[in-house]
Amino acid sequence: MLAYFAVFIFSTFLFWVGEYKTEIKALKKIFLCMAILIPAILAGGRASYIGTDVRVYGKPFFDTALKCNSLSSFLSIQSIYNFNDIGFNILVYLVSLYTKDYHWALFAYEFVSICFIYYAFKRYKKIINIPIWFCMLLYYLLLYNVSLNIMRQTIAVCIICLAVSYLFTKNYFKYLLFVLLGIAFHASAILALGFFPLYFIGLTNLNTSFREQISRFIILCGIFCIVIGLFIPAVKW
Repeated sequence: MLAYFAVFIFSTFLFWVGEYKTEIKALKKIFLCMAILIPAILAGGRASYIGTDVRVYGKPFFDTALKCNSLSSFLSIQSIYNFNDIGFNILVYLVSLYTKDYHWALFAYEFVSICFIYYAFKRYKKIINIPIWFCMLLYYLLLYNVSLNIMRQTIAVCIICLAVSYLFTKNYFKYLLFVLLGIAFHASAILALGFFPLYFIGLTNLNTSFREQISRFIILCGIFCIVIGLFIPAVKW
């Protein structure tokens, strides 16, 4: 457990340094790469018994991909067993083309999640000026350990977090595009389409400040999530 906290703190520190303590673009990129790679490497190096779903689909999907000589054959096999998350399946197959070690697949799952959530937080910083390092620390403390188990859902959640940021800038095409990408990794991401009407309810009143609109939107999202969690079994897909 101490290893996880050490990685969380060190990665957060690197995000902070890159965000505030250097203006040199090359150094910023180095700190950013290190901040993303370190927790992804930790996830990739874990044993197969860390995270129940690693043995359910994380490693089995990868083993199946190794036996297939084409993407289409892998997708066909996955479809037979009703594993139709095409985005995740493509990711698994791509990794299997370059290595036979499933740890690289575990690394890739976390790496993709962190890349999407980082880019989402980078956009939120521009929108509401919230520190990226603080948001990443929250991700590590709240979702990182969960991501070691529900890998597909975590990638989808990170993509949806990015998708919602495009609502704030009224880029509806990219919002829809990233929602569709999230659905490709886990079908439950379709629930994010519900954020679109919530956006118009909570953020289109021009008589209130932007921060107040954001607060209203967050409250509405919370109510929406509670309703979904209580009454719609789709969140358990």
